[in-house]
Amino acid sequence: MIDRHFVEGANKRSAELGLLPDATNPAPAAVVQDIVSISALLQMLKEAGLDVESQKDIRPADPQTDRVLERWVDLAAKALIAPLINITCLIDPDAIVIGGRLDTALLDRLIARLAGELAVTVQPPMTTIIRGALAADAPVIGAALLPFLDKLLPPTPS
Repeated sequence: MIDRHFVEGANKRSAELGLLPDATNPAPAAVVQDIVSISALLQMLKEAGLDVESQKDIRPADPQTDRVLERWVDLAAKALIAPLINITCLIDPDAIVIGGRLDTALLDRLIARLAGELAVTVQPPMTTIIRGALAADAPVIGAALLPFLDKLLPPTPS
């Protein structure tokens, strides 16, 4: 969003942080979503010997699960901090909104970690990181709005 208007970019990929290269991952062609996606989180849980097929199976109260979740938050924050610093310094947004289908409690843990990292890395701290209000429902709501976009949003200049 720029001046309260949605800007999709030249290739319609604006705000796709997951597609940015992950400088913390030595694998060739590694991207941020290789760490921060729900599928990556589920894979980490499975590799730790936990029986999870979907997010509904995650039991944060279990100490073994919580250790994996904490490790995931740490890795995800490391993968996201450089892109967030770049956004903060390049665009200087009032806020960075993070959303998606991730459980809100886990998303809040990640946001708290990112906010702490950003506060000590960029002085003075220049932006706020917040959870999207429609975080869990955003993909479904976005899909439901597609047929109405031409009525709700002004046409994009060519």
